[in-house]
Amino acid sequence: MKKIVTIPTKNEALTLPCALEALTQVFDVILVADQDSTDGTRDICKQYSKVVLIENKDKGHSNRVRWTLLDAARNYEGNNLIFAIDADEIIPPVLLNNYLQTHASCLTPGVCLEFQWIQLWKSLERYRDDGVWANSWKSIAFVDDRQMDYERAFVINDHTARVPQSSAGTCIRVEGIPLLHLQWVCWNRTQIKQAWYRCTEFLLAPEQGLAINAKYSVSLDSPEAILRETPSSWFEGFSVPSDFENLEPGWHLQEMLQWFDLHGIDFFEPLQIWHVPQLRNEFICRMGREPHSLVPSVPIPTPQNMTPFVLLKQWIPVRLKQQLKDWIRR
Repeated sequence: MKKIVTIPTKNEALTLPCALEALTQVFDVILVADQDSTDGTRDICKQYSKVVLIENKDKGHSNRVRWTLLDAARNYEGNNLIFAIDADEIIPPVLLNNYLQTHASCLTPGVCLEFQWIQLWKSLERYRDDGVWANSWKSIAFVDDRQMDYERAFVINDHTARVPQSSAGTCIRVEGIPLLHLQWVCWNRTQIKQAWYRCTEFLLAPEQGLAINAKYSVSLDSPEAILRETPSSWFEGFSVPSDFENLEPGWHLQEMLQWFDLHGIDFFEPLQIWHVPQLRNEFICRMGREPHSLVPSVPIPTPQNMTPFVLLKQWIPVRLKQQLKDWIRR
């Protein structure tokens, strides 16, 4: 049985080195599907002999890359143990190696493993432990029975299941080994990324502004947040850069600025994204006023490049859209 880990990347040069440092201590093969990185991500991958670099030809943050990675993993014969993680996630290598050595007999085809998903919050010293982030578990690994598969239904933002569906259905909860999510450590950078998620979905469904805000509300900070200290054992076997908390914004900011140029920044005003300093300042500069950012009921403005007919369709409830299409065909 080979131990294989799969990772999608796009401009992950700032976070990828510490992830690969940890992964090379555990896995036989590290499959990286890169999407047009321009920041040296691919050069970093080439420094690690266990990394196999493949091309992710999809656009956006879709779930199809998981299918590509599963297909690539199946180029290796046998019922292999496959992990599906992101570039900003780390499993402590010392703890994971110990677990895999002592529980090898449990790793039978079709079995999946779930780990506690720990959200390191604004620093490496604390993690959030309230609301949806408390006692949060994520299935990220499975022993491939060569038949299990993803649903393979396209989703624009990949928040879908990491583990393919299996007829076996057995899932083992791995106690005491966290899946460390580094995303929230780089607070401003991550708030920009979360704003980008909102914008991508709003562009496809402007009538869903309220639902989009609700969906991503868990990414906002809260004065009532419960924070706990991280154990030192979670960081054994790898290192995180000392300036990690202050990483500069990634490519998401530039893409949003392009959307503001194309659609008008007021088109995005209903979204809860204006707490981000760069975006708030951009709005004030372009509109000459503060955004009505935290008022969910703000009407959706007409984007500069949309016809009244298209706008009308967007105001119609989703469940009535099909009736409208049927009426138009008559």
